[in-house]
Parts: sequence; C-alpha cells; structure tokens
Amino acid sequence: MFKYQFENFKFYLSKVFSEDKIEVLRKNGLRSFLWYLSYADEVCKQKDLYFAWRNANRENPYKNCRIKNPTSFSIVVYDKKANEKQARLFLKALRDQVYRFKEIQYFQNFDGDWSQLLGEYIVLTDDTILLEPNCLQYFANYISNHPYVDIIYCDEDSILDDSGKRGFPFFKPDWSPDTFLSFQYFGKFIVIRKKLLYTCKLDLKHDPNINLYDLLLILTDQINQIGHIDKVLFSKPYEAPVGDEKEIKEIKERTLKRRNYDGEVIREPNTGIYRIQYKNHNFPKVSIIIPSKDNPSIIKQCLKSIRQYTSYKNFDIIVIDNGSSRNNKIEYNLLCDKYEAKYLYYPLDFNYSKMCNIGAKNTDGDFLLFLNDDIEVIDEKWIELLVGHASLPYVGAVGAKLLYTNTNIIQHVGVTNLKIGPAHKLSLLQDDHNYYFGRNYLEYNYIAVTGACLMLERKKYDRVGGFDENLRIRYNDVELCFSLYEMGYYNIVRTDVVLFHHESLSRGDDTLDKKKMLELKSEREKLYAKHSRFYNYDPFYNTNLVDHKTLYEPNFIYKFEERQSFAKYRKFNQRLKSEWYNSCFRYVIEIVQYCEECIFIEGWTLILGADNSAYKRNILLFDEENNHNIICSLIPRYRDDVVKQFPNEKNIALSGFVSRIPYECIDYNTVYKIKIIAKARFSRQVLLAETDTKINLDK
Repeated sequence: MFKYQFENFKFYLSKVFSEDKIEVLRKNGLRSFLWYLSYADEVCKQKDLYFAWRNANRENPYKNCRIKNPTSFSIVVYDKKANEKQARLFLKALRDQVYRFKEIQYFQNFDGDWSQLLGEYIVLTDDTILLEPNCLQYFANYISNHPYVDIIYCDEDSILDDSGKRGFPFFKPDWSPDTFLSFQYFGKFIVIRKKLLYTCKLDLKHDPNINLYDLLLILTDQINQIGHIDKVLFSKPYEAPVGDEKEIKEIKERTLKRRNYDGEVIREPNTGIYRIQYKNHNFPKVSIIIPSKDNPSIIKQCLKSIRQYTSYKNFDIIVIDNGSSRNNKIEYNLLCDKYEAKYLYYPLDFNYSKMCNIGAKNTDGDFLLFLNDDIEVIDEKWIELLVGHASLPYVGAVGAKLLYTNTNIIQHVGVTNLKIGPAHKLSLLQDDHNYYFGRNYLEYNYIAVTGACLMLERKKYDRVGGFDENLRIRYNDVELCFSLYEMGYYNIVRTDVVLFHHESLSRGDDTLDKKKMLELKSEREKLYAKHSRFYNYDPFYNTNLVDHKTLYEPNFIYKFEERQSFAKYRKFNQRLKSEWYNSCFRYVIEIVQYCEECIFIEGWTLILGADNSAYKRNILLFDEENNHNIICSLIPRYRDDVVKQFPNEKNIALSGFVSRIPYECIDYNTVYKIKIIAKARFSRQVLLAETDTKINLDK
C-alpha cells in the first residue's frame, strides 16, 4: 500500500518510531500500524523540507546514459584526510559511477605532475565526500553539450550523522565573479580542463583547501567559460560555519594586485569572512538623481541625510519634479537651495524611467546614482563603496541593502527573477540572522538590483540606452539590469551599504489598487516581451530553490501550499449531538481570507490527553437557519510551535491545518458558522468544536 525505500524505512524505525508505535502493530493489527507509518512519513516530510525534496527528486542513475561526445576524467585527490570509513565509502562511490574514469591519483596538496595524467579533464576532490552514482555522467554530458567549458561545478549537501541523513543543501548560482570573491562556493568536487593547470604556480605552504581557492582565483583571472550543474551530485561531512583563516586575506590581496584593482580586504563581522571593499582613488564625480513630486517633507529628509552623512566630496544632486503643486514647487525650490541640489521642474504624467533619463541628461557625473526620494542615508561611506565596485570593468549596476526605517527588517537585498516575476528575497525578515550562506551579509551577484538605490558608470548607462521609457512605473530598474547582463556586465548588491527605505511613502502601495495592479501586470508582460530569455529564468537563482517565497528553501511544494488544492466538500445532513462537544477539543482559527477562487482557512487543533494522529478532522460550515450544512476536507500541516507549546501531548506534529473552500459550494445568501469536527479513525468517537468565526459572502 505504501512505497518505502529500505534506507528510509530503517531511518523511520530508528528515528521516528518509539516502542509504543511498534506495540500498535502487536495490539491493534496491521491497519493501525500502517496508519501510524503514513503519519510518521508525513511528519518527516513536513518537518524536514530537504528530506521531502530529496525523495521527490530521486533519479534513476542509469537513465539517459548515452553521451554524444564522451570525454575522459582523471580523479585527483588533493587532500587525503578521510578516516577509514570515509575513505572506504569514497572509493566505493567512485567504483559505482555509471560513467567510467581513467584513473585516480593522490596529489597531496596539489604536489604532482599534471601533464602525466591521462584524462582530458581533471576532477579535483578530497576523499571525505560521497558521490551520487550519476555524478560523472552529468559532468560528461555537460561537457558534451558545452565543449568550450573550462571549469564545472555542481550543487552539494552535507552528511549530518552516521546514519547518512542529508541536510544543509547548497543550491548554487551560475558563475558569479563577485560571489566567488566573497567565498569559494564551487565546493570540493570541481572539474577543470587539464591544459589550464600546466602553467599555474601555487604557494603550497597553505592548507589544501586554501590552495584550492588560490588556484581557482588564478584560473578565473582570465577564464569565463565556467559551467554549473544544478544537481546535488555530492555530499560532504557537515562542518559548522567558521570564519576565514588569515591566509585567505593574503590570497584575496594577491588577487587584487594581479587584476590591478584597488581595494581593502577586511573581515565581515557576522560571518568572519574576508570581504573586499574596492576603492577608486580618482574620486570621480557622482551625480545623484532623485525623481520626486509633491513630497517636500520626505525629500527633505533624503537631502538632509545625504548632506549630513556623506563623506564623499565629489558629487552633485539633481531633483526631477514631474509636476508638484504651486506651493510644493516653492518648497522644493527652498529645499534644493538649502541642500545645494539642482531643481528641475518638468511637468508630465508619472514615468519613472523618463524622469531618470531627464536627470541623467542634465548632469555631467562620471557615475550615476539613482535614488528614491524616500531613501534615508545612515552610513557616511556609502558612496565610496558603491563607486569603488561600480568602477570595475565587468560590473554593471551596484545596489545597497535597504532596511525599513528605524528597524532591522530587510526590505531589499537583491532582486531575483522568480516564476511569479521579479521579487525581493528575504523581504520582511530580521537582519540579525545569517540567511542561506550569507546572502544578507556578503556580496552576491544578482540578476537585478532595485532602482531605489542603483549606481552605474555613465558609459555603461549610455551603452544600454538608459531606462526604457515604455516601462513607466515598475520593472524599469529590472529591465536596465537585464540589459546590462545581456551585454556582459554583472550586477551586485553591496550588503555593507545600508540605507533606510520609507517604502510606498512616495506613491502608495500598488497592491491595494486594482488599476495599479493591472498596470504592473502589463509592464511585467512588456519586460518579458523584450527579454524573453529571462521568463522564469535567473542565472543567479538556482532552479532547485523555491519560486514563491522570500526565504531560500528547496523548491518543494507541500499539498497545503498548492493554490489549486481545493477542499473536497459534501452536504452534511447528520444531526449534531450534544455529546460530541467536549472541552478537551481545542482549536485556533488564525486566518480566514477571501481569495479569488476560494476561502482560505488556516489554524490548528488539539485533543488533550489523546493520540491526535488517530483522528480525522474536517471543517463544518454550519447554517443554523436553513440547515444548509457543508463538510469540507482540510490538509494537515506541521506545526513546530504547537509541539513546543504542548510538549506532553501525543502526536500533535500535524495539528495545523489548511483548507481552501471553493465558492461553488457556498450559498451567497447564507451566514455560516465555522465548526471543526474530528472523527476517530479506529472507533466511533466524534468530537466537535464550535468557533466564533463566521463566513458571510454577501457581506
């Protein structure tokens, strides 16, 4: 009835089932035991998202084994540090590879003759990792389809314990030069074209992993043919995150010198990783361009903070007003005089792109900094850091980390191009936690940065033709960044440039206005019509990551998250009995939301002193007047908060629930009271809880 792989079955028995569960099989028979088995499976899936993702994405390693242009691999172990068990498992994983390799050699700390190796490509690895059986198969297939590739890497996860449980998956971006200068994200299994290694000279006095980073930085000085396979093809033993060693600072300083970049290498305090802060000692002129209309109090705060906190000297400010009222125009003039800004009054319907382009034409700065009028500067080095990075020849737009005013809450730290369109990741999360390998603390490349604070060199702005004036309100910043990337530039967010953003104070919240929502949809369609390759594609956002949330999580959708998972319903003709009401049956209704196609209800229940897994729950829409009662199914949801709140209650992990009740089952002229009914699976007991929540579509 239920399908389990043997290793998962062993894991369940050892980790999930206690002796009382096994006792169920002895006392109550197979039916009860199978139910507990399926319950434990669902708990594991919802408690461990990556566990669910791995099970859903298992592949047959022998599928698609044919390769048009096969290549040859030499396995080089650069660090032999595994214990006896790890070394045995490593060699077994190599023997089990579907795609055969030429040889395995041990070049401890890269001390060996590359020219004597037989393979066309060299696999650099240590002997502590475990490979998937089709690992080399994927690499060979990638090389066959991309014959000019020089370096290839893949995704990875960690081995958490002796049972082999996996966790902490690292779904990596495609080649990201600034991300790689933040840290070595390729991992411990890297494929390199052999001839590239002949001329590399390394200082072999360092740790092998430090030397590996040094080698890769040297190779990437000139090479840009770097491939990424978005599959988890190896697992490494889990290691708690630690900061960089001092040798990493030396390596990054040597890299700056080799590439003729000016910069300072300093330690990032939250991660302990050394970051690079670039400098442009020519101090080129920066023109700050601020579109604004009828917001004198807001722009006053913006202008005042720029003058108060900015240490960079060579800049000017231009305010573009597209038609403020007479009184506000006078106030704008006074403010611009006070804070030494040029004021340009240019009446027209709101068009952010056109206003920015007008501002750029009326300034002579070598670098352009587009700024919203609701930005507040809080760090004096912000322009130095932006200019330094924007001066690099391969860099396009440079953005900042934006926080909501006077809080530690993230508003922007890069734009990702999701299935739903361009979106801000980590939005509304506290900036006191290291999210997904330092996304909010380190420098990462992104497909786009927000126009609320966007700097780029004027010659690059001119090359892409500035902002697209067909995009009046939204996605104009994203379109600019798409164009920059298509011309070979990389966009980046400097997370050490932190600004306050009074978001939506300028124009209001678009999602609250139906007309504006239609405008946004229209402009999103224009964006993808112009840049069709980016529809549902982002080279800096892994396809295995979730495409509908702000967090970085595996792209696995639980049943309760599926928008089309509507509740099953039927008419309920049974008479409600007084004995069904019981004070041991507790409930909380958290959300009742009227959506486009259904009513969304979310909450949790608890049956005190009972095995909660032994009850099937449903939502009952009760009509007291017309006896038009409807019973609707719900989907159980894992609730860690309830488990912690009631530690002594039995099997309450799936106490949460979600139900999407379609409108077609509801009478629009009826007021329904929400009740929750629980029926015992292995007896005739029925429990009923009556809530104070009502549904009234007519209202």
